[in-house]
Amino acid sequence: MTITELEDVFGPVLDRYTRQQAIEDGLLVDLSNTTDDWIPAMVREAGITIPVAMTTTAFVDCVSPIEGEGLELAPGQDIKGRLWDVLWMFVCAVRSGGRDRSEVIYQLRVVPNIPISSKQNPRAKLVTLKAVIGGDDNGEPCITIMYSHED
Repeated sequence: MTITELEDVFGPVLDRYTRQQAIEDGLLVDLSNTTDDWIPAMVREAGITIPVAMTTTAFVDCVSPIEGEGLELAPGQDIKGRLWDVLWMFVCAVRSGGRDRSEVIYQLRVVPNIPISSKQNPRAKLVTLKAVIGGDDNGEPCITIMYSHED
């Protein structure tokens, strides 16, 4: 439903926080519309045809640490491989569970980030992610990938 349709049923909207505002505020990482051309290309290569974003928390832990936060990828890890794992496991979960769900829970193993200049070689941990398929600010379909406990 669009905002106008919702207002027709429930009355005027007093306040709303849009998906675009969440992207601009850094709460969501837009994977379909970014200046790094390889990211949207990888989304398409995985077979995802609608816009997809990740919560910053899930992105930092499962794909790429934030520069300046004192963490880096563990040895043998790279951002492209980690993003591919997140996207591909989502696609596999959708294919195995049917396409009529608005929420898909899936798991993958992720090697934790390590302190900069550390010689640690941590073991992969099982992570549970949730992908919510819903409407964007204009009611068009979109996907948001997050931790299972996030909204």
